[in-house]
Amino acid sequence: MTDIYHIFKEKFSNMIYIRENNKFGNLFLVVKNFNITILKHNYDLIVEFIYYSCLEALKISNHYNNKTFTVHIYLEQASMKNFSFKLFKKINKKLTENLKDVLDICYIYGSGPFLLNIFKLIRSLLDPVTKKKIVIVKQTCKKSNILL
Repeated sequence: MTDIYHIFKEKFSNMIYIRENNKFGNLFLVVKNFNITILKHNYDLIVEFIYYSCLEALKISNHYNNKTFTVHIYLEQASMKNFSFKLFKKINKKLTENLKDVLDICYIYGSGPFLLNIFKLIRSLLDPVTKKKIVIVKQTCKKSNILL
């Protein structure tokens, strides 16, 4: 794994982390902890970190002879100050170009207009196969059930 992954693993652990669950690697993105004002000067590093995090999740899955990994995106308590369409496009481009057929499923957790607006915004950029792997999980309680 590259130095980028190890350097930023602790720094961004409240935003991006990886866990094994049911013999699959799972990548977690907690959007409410993304501070776009601070991150905007480091988009390329964030993109690389997310890419290497995907590889790390895939490595966990491969350990159990699974060829895919799962993504969990938590949008609870997030707002537009935590989201950048420019950053999303860069991440999507990097992952689309470098990772083929490795996403098992992508859960997006949240509720309300922010979830719907973000999904409408990003949906047009996703390829048809990826769109079919997205599951919206509407959260009804205030307490998050993030797997830690």
